[in-house]
Amino acid sequence: MIIETALKNYEIWLDELDRDGASWYWKKHSFKEESEVLIKRLENFRSTDEKPLSDTLDDYRSKMSMQEMYDELCLQVDEGLIEELLENSIGNPPREKIVSRSGKELQATFNDLILISFADKIFDALSTKQRASELSVLEIGGGYGGLAAKLKTLLSLAHITIIDLPHAGLLQTYYLQQNFPSGQLKVLDYEANASLQGDISRSTDFMIVPNTKIDFLNRYEFDLVINSRSFMEMD
Repeated sequence: MIIETALKNYEIWLDELDRDGASWYWKKHSFKEESEVLIKRLENFRSTDEKPLSDTLDDYRSKMSMQEMYDELCLQVDEGLIEELLENSIGNPPREKIVSRSGKELQATFNDLILISFADKIFDALSTKQRASELSVLEIGGGYGGLAAKLKTLLSLAHITIIDLPHAGLLQTYYLQQNFPSGQLKVLDYEANASLQGDISRSTDFMIVPNTKIDFLNRYEFDLVINSRSFMEMD
């Protein structure tokens, strides 16, 4: 199973944490649970009933209320598109009720509203031709996979590669599998050698690449490279 590859990548990375160049931030915030516990917790990886696995990759609160954030987002994004992109169930996140301008009750999370804003800005920056093409997208630091999922919804033909620490790659694998159960998802093995042939990124909807395999990306060309909020966590 793909999730097992992602878990194996995390286990190897954790063993080599002091040698692979991870910043102090991730040495401090990496998971501490055993593998069996992690697998069981994935179903509720965003739940705040206890410290969530998505802690540091998620936003649970804001100076604004959820309704205020939604109302502000409506000034930027069509309300119908917001409703289409809302995702408030995978990982059991702490969601709150909001009311649309038409009076419809919806459920939302802070991070979801932020990611909708990001995805809409990226989509608006693309030409009509690009939006309808098989864009090759690279996301550097993908959180738990939320932005990649929204971009895939907006750009159905896109091939999205995420390079990240295996800590996040485990959550991305679970989240994207749950969001796109019929999608093609590949997790590059942490121990994979350079003998892999062909453009894997073009044969999948999503490809998850461990940070230690960054050299594999040298063989690919990307139409769009994005990073939203991870560079400040790097040495």
